[in-house]
Amino acid sequence: MKACHLPRSTLLEQRALTPSRRQRSGDVLPGTVIPVSRAALTPLGPRTGFILAHSVRQLSENLRHADQSGPVSAGATGETLGLRRTGLVSVLPAAGRLISRLREGAATRAAQSFVPGRDSTPHAPGEESLAAQAGCALRRHVLEPLIPRVVDREYGGFLVDFDDRWQPLGPQEKSLEHATRTTIAFALLDRVMQGEGCDRLARHGCAFLQEAMWDREHGGFFARVDRGGRPLWDGLKHPHAVNYAARAFQLAERHLPAGEGEAWANRALAWLDEVAWDGRHGGYWGVYRRDNTRYADGAWLPTPDGRDIFGLSSGFKEINTQGDAIDMLTAFIERGAGHGSADRLETMVDLVADRLIDEHGVMPYAYRRDWRPVPDLLRVGYQFIMGRYLALVPGESHRTARLVARSRQLVDFCMASARHPGGGFCFAVTADGRSWPATGPSSDLRQWWVQVEALHTFHVLAHHESIAPDARGQYRLECDAQWAVLRRAFFDERHRGLREVPMDTPAPRWMAALRRLTGRGTAGLPRKSHPWKDVSHEVGAFVALLGHREEPRVDGVRPTPSPTW
Repeated sequence: MKACHLPRSTLLEQRALTPSRRQRSGDVLPGTVIPVSRAALTPLGPRTGFILAHSVRQLSENLRHADQSGPVSAGATGETLGLRRTGLVSVLPAAGRLISRLREGAATRAAQSFVPGRDSTPHAPGEESLAAQAGCALRRHVLEPLIPRVVDREYGGFLVDFDDRWQPLGPQEKSLEHATRTTIAFALLDRVMQGEGCDRLARHGCAFLQEAMWDREHGGFFARVDRGGRPLWDGLKHPHAVNYAARAFQLAERHLPAGEGEAWANRALAWLDEVAWDGRHGGYWGVYRRDNTRYADGAWLPTPDGRDIFGLSSGFKEINTQGDAIDMLTAFIERGAGHGSADRLETMVDLVADRLIDEHGVMPYAYRRDWRPVPDLLRVGYQFIMGRYLALVPGESHRTARLVARSRQLVDFCMASARHPGGGFCFAVTADGRSWPATGPSSDLRQWWVQVEALHTFHVLAHHESIAPDARGQYRLECDAQWAVLRRAFFDERHRGLREVPMDTPAPRWMAALRRLTGRGTAGLPRKSHPWKDVSHEVGAFVALLGHREEPRVDGVRPTPSPTW
């Protein structure tokens, strides 16, 4: 792997670690600058403030010299960096709290200094520095931990279950979501990091989808197989990840034999249209047996809890599948492929924009078959995802303006009503926001994918030409603030990768040792990968931050549907 260098001007969101962690891991990056003012140190007391100010200045100076002489090696210690000589070891936890407090106010100060109509961009880290950090994050938190260990060399496909230190654990059952989205991630990575072997991994993923996940007898993709590729749950099928399968073959097409990627993408789309499309009320829905017959409403399914892959009873519709279908159909149209894709897309977009989103930007999660919403908490992550998908639907200018307005309603609701007091966004809220009694440990959970999708959508809206410059500037501020949240609370700088939930206070080392001695291992601890956690969210967002973003097409020309088969 190539060394990752960040520009000197980049303000790294480097969490302060305990002295023993920092001395052992040596994960202080070159070019780190820690801004500290005397006024900011006042609450800590005069003596602590003096020691801390002196120590931080000395650390910054040592790092500056290290940057001039080359990157800090993995074996660098606190003694090498001058930590022990300056006394920073004794006050590093206080420094971490101080720096975090300063950075948490950065977005607010930037917003106050941004004057609409005067400044074309907010006073926040520039696009170049954010792109550089995104590129480093792709290498440091995706390529480095994933490539050496993700391939299942015995049974094909990708390994699924890894603990917080990227050690394999669990049964390695392979979900269609994980298999398809990991393939998509490698196809996207190959576009921005060629020569790293991601093309081979994309082909490897497609091969497993073709040979193990596809039902050769009845057609359709199995929702889950065991590590060896044998169908689980009686061969149950669900339309959700079939959207991803179509996208995976589209994105990997240039790495496959001529015509193979397009043929398999069309095969996935045909199953969705022929089996899962609701011809009466619209939308893709249902849970299906191996022979592609739909389970009756309320039927007990052959899953561990008797419910579908989302935890819903058979017979409900949900917004997750519809959003991913809009993204998939948009890709088909932009490629001029897929029979009837334009009509399907228009039907789904009109359904979502005109019926499922209210005037306050609230979009329910679950529905009856006729699209009557079911009382439930709305899912914040899907608000952001649908907001991005609607903003990127191609079409004429007046249609684009309507969809972007709907997109902004979804996103603005989250900004106003779904923020978490610890930074970032909640998993779920009511239509009235974070209110009692609906607020609790599960709804307040800040899962990584919600934060990453918020970042991605803010970035798209900040660059959307149909949005006024002042509003784009505000979304740019939100994008920068959300990136800071990810760096501070989700990036695991020691073991690499993104944590599933924030871990601001790492567990003591004695606790991990006790788990090993008692044989409990990492049971109950957050994992870096499992059937519902893969790297596709962060790869999609970080690739967009690098400048390889999707551009909305506003050309006044609607693609002509291909002839029906």
